[in-house]
Amino acid sequence: KSWEGRLNFLYPTLDPKNRTVTARLSFPNPGGMLRPGTYSDATVLASPEETLAVPSSAVLRTTQGDYVMLGEGQGHFLPVQVALGPEADGWVAIDKGLKAGDRVVESAQFLLYSESQFQSVKARMLGGTTSAAPGTGISQPQNMTQGRKPPASAAPAGNAGAPPTPPASSGPGVMVGMNRGQGGKSHD
Repeated sequence: KSWEGRLNFLYPTLDPKNRTVTARLSFPNPGGMLRPGTYSDATVLASPEETLAVPSSAVLRTTQGDYVMLGEGQGHFLPVQVALGPEADGWVAIDKGLKAGDRVVESAQFLLYSESQFQSVKARMLGGTTSAAPGTGISQPQNMTQGRKPPASAAPAGNAGAPPTPPASSGPGVMVGMNRGQGGKSHD
């Protein structure tokens, strides 16, 4: 008997003894013939679809959620919460939170995030607003990676749920430092 269903999740481990992988699938099961934990052989058919993906290094994982830092220009950055999709080969799919063309800081984003958190705490302590301008006091990054939709041809059929392969040259990472004002002090 054969069933047609939907692949919901592929566990990231492979059993080296029998070279199997555990998957979570959804099937219509009106007769109750399928039981949880059932073993089977499966053929996974996947059509390539365009997926928005960023370098894994661009994602800041915190206890409050996953974030990327968007470049707003003129040395200003905004932490944006994102919903992550599958991750492979140094790239992670973004299911929610970004759109094609968003400018995403590729590395050292933890410095920007820390600064935005510091500015927020500082504002609350001084009785100001609770939302400080993120990225204040941080210099313009030297390089940014465009949030991009890799071509559909980059995702080979049969890799259901895997993000597409990025272009061969993604450019150097970004190193961002503190912008020092007069006297070597950070300015607000």
